[in-house]
Amino acid sequence: MSGLSRAEIFGITVFSFLAVIWLGQVTYGSINHGSALKKQGDEKPVQEVPVIIFVQVAGAIKKPGILKMPAGSRVSDAMKLAGGAADNADISLLNLAESLVDGQKIYVPFKGEMSPAASQKVETKPASHATEKSKMKSPINLNTATKEELITLPGIGDVRAGDIITYRTQHGGFKKKEEVMNVKGIGKGIYAQIKDLIYV
Repeated sequence: MSGLSRAEIFGITVFSFLAVIWLGQVTYGSINHGSALKKQGDEKPVQEVPVIIFVQVAGAIKKPGILKMPAGSRVSDAMKLAGGAADNADISLLNLAESLVDGQKIYVPFKGEMSPAASQKVETKPASHATEKSKMKSPINLNTATKEELITLPGIGDVRAGDIITYRTQHGGFKKKEEVMNVKGIGKGIYAQIKDLIYV
């Protein structure tokens, strides 16, 4: 540096100082920008919880209609707001502690009446029974039935179905359905189960 003038030394010093300051600002800005992006990425959207809900009360209630209630209310709160249950109401079928949701309908059944849910269960039983009956196949012809069809009869497994086919082949078919009891392993007990499901 002995060959440099004071002005040149001063200029170099100032330039170095400014370079250090600029580098520091760039580094600091990058750190802050990264922190801001991370903070922004960590933020989760907040779900809005409704403060007010609307429910409908119907059936054996003194003041049926649509109610405006605070969120978190229960069935018992709705019934109180609707004037309480009628004298002929049956609240034993209700869950009074159930939490309400927006748009829910509460039906208070009358005495001797089932709640819609219970009524639906009872009504499905005859329908289910009818469905079971509808699943019963038509009677099977012992002289033309395949092995697969014979197996569907109660008490007739793979072996007995084969024996039935062997018997009808050897004897030229069945003359009457009672003749099936001549097949090995088929007695009166099994015949009683299948007599209404077979014919010749």
